[in-house]
Amino acid sequence: MEASKAELAELFKRIDSVRERALQTERNITEMTADIKQLDNTKKNLTLSMTALKRLQMLTTAYEQLRALIKTKQYRECAQLLQAVIQLMAYFKAYRSIDQIAALSRNVSEVQRELLEQVCEDFEITFAKEGVPQKRGLLHEACLVIDALGDAARSRLITWYCNTELRQYRTIFRGDQEAGSLDNIDRRYAWFRKTMKVYDEEHDAIFPKHWKVGEILTHVFAEGTREDYKGILSRSTRGGQTLDVKLLLSCLQQTLDFEHGLERKFSSNSRTSIDTTTSGTDVSSHPVSISEAFEPYLGLWVDQQDRELSRLLLEYRSRPSRAPDEEFNPEHVIPSSTELIKFYQVSLAQCAKLSTSQPLLDLSKVFGKYLEQYSQQVLLFYISEKPSGHTPSRVPTTEDVEHRRLLLHHF
Repeated sequence: MEASKAELAELFKRIDSVRERALQTERNITEMTADIKQLDNTKKNLTLSMTALKRLQMLTTAYEQLRALIKTKQYRECAQLLQAVIQLMAYFKAYRSIDQIAALSRNVSEVQRELLEQVCEDFEITFAKEGVPQKRGLLHEACLVIDALGDAARSRLITWYCNTELRQYRTIFRGDQEAGSLDNIDRRYAWFRKTMKVYDEEHDAIFPKHWKVGEILTHVFAEGTREDYKGILSRSTRGGQTLDVKLLLSCLQQTLDFEHGLERKFSSNSRTSIDTTTSGTDVSSHPVSISEAFEPYLGLWVDQQDRELSRLLLEYRSRPSRAPDEEFNPEHVIPSSTELIKFYQVSLAQCAKLSTSQPLLDLSKVFGKYLEQYSQQVLLFYISEKPSGHTPSRVPTTEDVEHRRLLLHHF
C-alpha cells in the first residue's frame, strides 16, 4: 500500500508537470500568433492607406481635369469624368471628418452646381436665340452631363423645357381670353400638334430616349388644358347659365379624337428648374385625360336625350296604329319600333364614345323608362286595337300580347 501511494503521488507530479508545459506552450504560441496578427493588421492598414491615397490622387486629378473641360464645354468628356468623380467621392464619404477631404467634397459639390448652371444657361441662350439646329450636338452632349448629375438635375431641365415650350400656349389660350373659349378648342389642339411637330423634327434628337421628354411635354399640356376646361365650364354654368349641348359634345368629341391620336403616337414607346423646382419626370403610366373635364356636364346631354325621346313618344302615339284594312299579325314590326331602336343604337354608341361611367348608367335608365312607356302606350295599344270598319281574321290573344312585351323587354 505504501509503495502504491508513492507511485500514485509520482504520477500526479508528472501530470502537473505536463500540464504546466502545455500551458507554457500555449502562451508561447499566443505570443507568436499575436505578432503575426499585428503584422496582418499592419499589412491591411497599409494596403487601405495606399488604396485611399491612390484614389485620392485620382480624385484630385479628375477634379482638376473636370474644371478645365467645363471651361471649354467638352460635355461628353465632362460627363465621363463627372461620373468618376462622383463614384470616388462616394468612397471618401466615411472620411469627411478629415479637413482636407471635407474641403475637397465642397469643391466637388461646387463644380457640380457650376456645371448644372452652365448647361441650363446654354439651353436658355440657345432656345432664346433659336439656334437649336446649329447647337443640337452640343445640347445632346450636355444632356449626358445632366444624366450624370442625377434625377434632380434631369427633372429641372425637363421642367424648364416644358415651361418654355408651353409659355406661348398659356398666354394665348388663357381661360378668360376669347382664344381660350370652347369655340376655339380646335385651335388649341392645332397649336399643340404644331409644337409636337417641331419637337419631333428639331428637339427629339437632343434628349436621351429614356427621358421620354415628348410624353412629359404632352402630359403637362394635357394637365394644364384639362384644368382650363374645368374653369371655363364652371364659369359657363355659373349663375344659372346653361351650356350649349351641341357645342359641349363637339368639344368633347374633338378632345377624344385628340387623345386617341396621342395614344397611338406614344403606344409604341415604352417614358431645381430655372423657372421652377417642380418635378418634370413623374409621368403616370396612364396619361392625364383631358376629356375628364367634360364628364360632370354630360348630364345635360342625357337630359337632351330624355326630351328627344319624350317628343318621339308623343309623335308615335299620334300616328295611326294600323290601316283600316290591315289585319293583326303578331310577326309584324311597326315602323315606330324600328325608329325607336335606331335612336337607341345611335345614342348608345355616342355615349359609349363619350363616357362609360355615370352618364352611360343614367342613359340606360332613360332608355328603360321610355321603353316601358313605349310598350304600354304604343305597342300594346297597337296590339289591342281593332281597326274601325274591319273585323280582323284573328283577335290577338293574351299570349300574343305577353309575347310582344317579353320580346321588347328582352331587347
